[in-house]
Amino acid sequence: MNLENRTCVITGASRGIGRGIAEELAGEGANVAVNYRSSESEANDVVETIRDAGGTAITAQADVTDFSAIKSMRDRVHDEFGSVDILINNAGITKDTTFEKMTPDQWKSVIDVNLNGTFNATKVFFSDIKSSDQGRLINISSIVGKQGNFGQANYATSKSGIFGFTRTLALELASSGSTANSVAPGFTKTDMLADVPDNVKDSIRDDIPMSRFGEVEDVSHVVKFLASEEASYISGEVIDVNGAMDLWTFPVHDAVLILLFSHCSVVVLRTYTLKRVILFCLYRLTEAGYLAVRTCSILVCECVHRFLLLLKNEMRTIRIHPGVSCYLDIATLSMSHW
Repeated sequence: MNLENRTCVITGASRGIGRGIAEELAGEGANVAVNYRSSESEANDVVETIRDAGGTAITAQADVTDFSAIKSMRDRVHDEFGSVDILINNAGITKDTTFEKMTPDQWKSVIDVNLNGTFNATKVFFSDIKSSDQGRLINISSIVGKQGNFGQANYATSKSGIFGFTRTLALELASSGSTANSVAPGFTKTDMLADVPDNVKDSIRDDIPMSRFGEVEDVSHVVKFLASEEASYISGEVIDVNGAMDLWTFPVHDAVLILLFSHCSVVVLRTYTLKRVILFCLYRLTEAGYLAVRTCSILVCECVHRFLLLLKNEMRTIRIHPGVSCYLDIATLSMSHW
């Protein structure tokens, strides 16, 4: 994944995921502009680390909410490296509170940095990316943009908006051969996570199937691939880096399963957990004694599959896939099983 002679701008690159991306791409030969707003010493440290490793980097101060400041940053990068090939919109902040207590300023400040800042940087560098032989726009979003999160209405909205923005620009860039993708990290070991109380972190970790938080390198490796020539046919995608958290799998013993039989031979299975409620139907108890299951949810399939495994001695056939029928021989099952 050689990035020699390619120029990359990374917003919010003085620490955390942004720093990891800067060091990763510089290690592959890219000329890196380390953007920061106010953390000058941290940004200088990133540049020094890159240069000590034999890479090429400069600092590039600008507040992403200030369009004119981004234009001035572009001029500095152009003077140093020439046209930009890769833009990584990483700058982001949080101001967490419940929506009921959220002030207009708390809402606006997060939207301004996370979403409007992404617009500003992309607008300024768009022509560079479009004209590059291997132009890459990579927007860092979050699992919170997909799932929401208590107390983060502003952050979730800003990160969700990045998905539609990225996909639209992927279409507008397609004819030029340049790509636009988004990376959606889960809970990753950065300063943001360090500020979370330990009991809350324990609860979050319990919801991650891989039972660990992400490392910065987990994200930077994906970004490096998307920035490379090897990813030239990938565009408009959201790449999840969250330890399967968005699949939200869970063990059957955490669920209460209730089967309700109606006169029309339709069975409704409700799965209750403390955090999610899933409702779906198992339709048509056929004359042959089979229960036909149809679902479009991978999560539902996982739940049903685990439950049916408890009854495997009574089953002759299990085929559970999204959108595909599943048949279970229930002729020998008694009500005591349920």
